[in-house]
Amino acid sequence: MLRTAAPFVALPTLVRNIPVYEVLNEEGVELIHERSMRILEEIGIDFRDDEALALWREAGADVSDQRVRIQRELVMSLVAQAPSEYTLHGRNPDRTVRIGGHNMVFAPTYGSPYILGLDGTRRYSTLEDLQTLLKLTHQQPALHLSGGVLCEPKA
Repeated sequence: MLRTAAPFVALPTLVRNIPVYEVLNEEGVELIHERSMRILEEIGIDFRDDEALALWREAGADVSDQRVRIQRELVMSLVAQAPSEYTLHGRNPDRTVRIGGHNMVFAPTYGSPYILGLDGTRRYSTLEDLQTLLKLTHQQPALHLSGGVLCEPKA
């Protein structure tokens, strides 16, 4: 009973004051950008959701069945609208965090299909494992958010 009545105190998010380390030079970044634009324009991405397909069609993308091809001008105009940072509001206001900019927010890993048991055996994860991981995540003061599938229950 006392454990469930204990107040939860989350650690504050961190503000990064060290410079960002550039892994690639400008030429490398431009190469990745050009290749990604080519994939979006020529190959496209499959969306298996009617609402998403309708939104892409409305935005001006080329939609053929489930395949969406997006011209670079459209991609870049949409990217230009994205804020550099935003507030992600928690149901509990104490769990509200700022995303982007110099803010560092920590979250658990996402979507592992396997669990390594305490006996050292690797197995498919179950719904019970997911529930346990969600509870553990919620109790970790250094994890600021969760909302994804921490494991993919198979059994």
